Amino acid sequence: MKKLAKFQRKFAKTEPGSKRRERRRLKIARLHAKIKDIRTDFLHKLSTNLVRKYDTIVLEDLKVSGMIRNRKLAKAISETRLETI
Repeated sequence: MKKLAKFQRKFAKTEPGSKRRERRRLKIARLHAKIKDIRTDFLHKLSTNLVRKYDTIVLEDLKVSGMIRNRKLAKAISETRLETI
C-alpha cells in the first residue's frame, strides 16, 4: 500500500497530457491489478480450505448496521469487521 501511495503522489505531480504521466498511470493500474489478484487469490485459497475441511457450511445474514447501534456490541463487531477486510 505504501508503494501505491508513493506512485499516486508522483502521478499527481506530473503534467497532464505528457507521456510520463501516461507511463505512471499505467504503473498505478498494474499495481492496482496486482493488489486485486493478491486479494482474490487469498479469498480463493480460504474458501477452498473451508470447503475441504468441513462437510457443512452455514452462512448467516446479519444486519451489521443495526448491531453497531447497540453500544454493547458495537466495539466487538467493528473490530471483527476490520480484521476480515
